[in-house]
Amino acid sequence: MTAAGAPQLGYGIGWRRPIDLTVERLPGVDFVEAIAENVDPRRLFPSLRALRERGTPVVPHGVSLSLGGADRPDPARLAHLAACAQALGSPLVSEHIAFTRAGRWDAGHLIPVPRTWDTVAVVAENVRIAQDQLPVPLALENIAPLLAWPGEELTEGQFLAEIAARTGALLLVDVANLHTAHVNLGIDPHDVLRELPLERLGYVHVAGGVARDGIWHDTHTHPVPPPVLDLLTTLATRAHLPGVLLERDGAYPRDAELAAELAAIRAAAARGQSLREARDAAAEGQGPAAAAAAPGPDGGDAGGPGGRGSGAHGAAGVGAYKAGGQGAARGQAIREDAAADVPGGAGGAAALGPGGGDAGGPGGRGSGAHGAAGVGAYRTGRQGAADAGTGAGAGGSAVHAPAGDGAGAGAGADAPGVHGTGPLGPGARE
Repeated sequence: MTAAGAPQLGYGIGWRRPIDLTVERLPGVDFVEAIAENVDPRRLFPSLRALRERGTPVVPHGVSLSLGGADRPDPARLAHLAACAQALGSPLVSEHIAFTRAGRWDAGHLIPVPRTWDTVAVVAENVRIAQDQLPVPLALENIAPLLAWPGEELTEGQFLAEIAARTGALLLVDVANLHTAHVNLGIDPHDVLRELPLERLGYVHVAGGVARDGIWHDTHTHPVPPPVLDLLTTLATRAHLPGVLLERDGAYPRDAELAAELAAIRAAAARGQSLREARDAAAEGQGPAAAAAAPGPDGGDAGGPGGRGSGAHGAAGVGAYKAGGQGAARGQAIREDAAADVPGGAGGAAALGPGGGDAGGPGGRGSGAHGAAGVGAYRTGRQGAADAGTGAGAGGSAVHAPAGDGAGAGAGADAPGVHGTGPLGPGARE
């Protein structure tokens, strides 16, 4: 079945047998996800039956369809996933864009696929075969890579977007896996989020991991680190989140600790939602000038989302993902090395790299406020500088000034970044 739209799921946790009673009684659990390969649809576990009977949605999550493999999906595995969805009354099912098998060889692990046009065609056909056999919509998940293939032709975001466009499938965006890809392969998670068709968002995964020898391992046995929560906030500034789920697969903490992790996830998503709603309200209520001054999706208002160091209200947002220094003023993104000034064009438009927008609009990362040119410190670990621009036109030239000295229509106070500095440690699992 192709997807018409994502169901509203709320906040949830992965159902696992060792914590089945915990999941049943844990406060704030709106839905759960169960590994399909661990479920017998003919004899459901009592805990799963209890959850279904009280109206808690249960999403079967597949790990072995091998949708990225050259072989077509195994009919028996597809039938099992469909039977799980029917037995649980599920609103949707999910699987990974990965391959696990080649002929009779089974890796027992989710292996990344080459991001090429040929692979897009193979995955899209496999997804369509799966959709034809499933009674509910299918959501496709990005995995946590340990390696990349040579000769790739698309970015991660382009690859996922093309598959979604060809199949009509929903997307399961795992922000922990985006963090893994950033640490292990240098893939910028903000670039991925900009390229994804977030109107196809089915739900979101959040999980913890650990760094070992410079590699980030997506273990699902460690607490969720601040950079992953920051990415959840950023995603929530860009799109409505139909559901957010915490994955935990071992080293289970006490109930109170799991409840605290869920609360932190709710708070991170709520920060992003508040910023998005404020930006949208400003754009609708006061026209283009207000939209220009409102925080962009990669920044925030007065130190907003997750402490990423954004300008105060009236200034465009600032992102400080993996920044060693403080966030500075509007019209700026701080990330890892090399800075570049971008003067505004005629009419006061400000552009900053791929995320730039007209007059600092909501689509831009670190674009300047109305009439002011953006200043970018792309990939830098040092403290950024502000921009000072002319008003609503006049060429909109920009000059460097110390942080906090920007002048433009919609100028506001600067807010320092709080923890865009968290160790971006390194992983891979899902």
